[in-house]
Amino acid sequence: MTFFDKYDGNNHLMNNINYDAYANMLSLQAKMCFPFESGVYLNHSIHKLNKIGEIGCGNASYANKLTGLTNEANFICIDHDEKILNKASNINSKIKTSVGDIRSLPSDIELLISRLVLHQIEDRDDFIDEVGRKLKTGNKLIIIDSYDKYFKLIPKLEFFSKHLSSHRKKLSPRTASRNLKNDIIYEVEKREFKLIDEQNYYVPSTLPKYKEYFKEYMLETAKIFGINSEINKDIQDWFENMNSYAQIGLFICVFEKL
Repeated sequence: MTFFDKYDGNNHLMNNINYDAYANMLSLQAKMCFPFESGVYLNHSIHKLNKIGEIGCGNASYANKLTGLTNEANFICIDHDEKILNKASNINSKIKTSVGDIRSLPSDIELLISRLVLHQIEDRDDFIDEVGRKLKTGNKLIIIDSYDKYFKLIPKLEFFSKHLSSHRKKLSPRTASRNLKNDIIYEVEKREFKLIDEQNYYVPSTLPKYKEYFKEYMLETAKIFGINSEINKDIQDWFENMNSYAQIGLFICVFEKL
């Protein structure tokens, strides 16, 4: 799950990726975004919960940060890509990771998190139906996904952008979109869920240390499928340019099961 892509573990092209770079990218992403997202969990009393599920957890770096907001909650973290799960390291003992999909989650979770997953699911209807079966009345679903209306990269990086676009086309389902907020709200609410909170936010490179984070993030993203000298120079030139800027956008929706 990246700002730019969610790589599909069922895709045969996943056999050719650099999983160390993939794991590094996920950890950077969690570090960059979590300060903007943690307040949502606190507002919805995550500290009172006992069991939390995350679907598409990657290397569990995001769940690891969430453990700092809870008291006794255990985390059930699922991903269908065993290789990225094997990159989970130094994670809290409250986290249990396993290979599977939404059907693999237990039925007693109180909160389900889907973060940067739905824009890569071709048949969201089946996925959301299964979410509805898993969650009981009063339990919550938090969806966080791309909001590319807020995306900026100045100046545009010719080689990095081509590299990224090429792999998106290879890995994404034909129906993939990165601006799905309104569609997702409609699709979830028609299945006995009520939207109780929503927000859009962006992460700018002007924050302290964030320009360096963005540089490392772009480098690791490029390394996933093989970086070359042109892409490396593209990113390094961007970093050294006093006027360069980057910004990624995401949305957060909190639903309650009726």
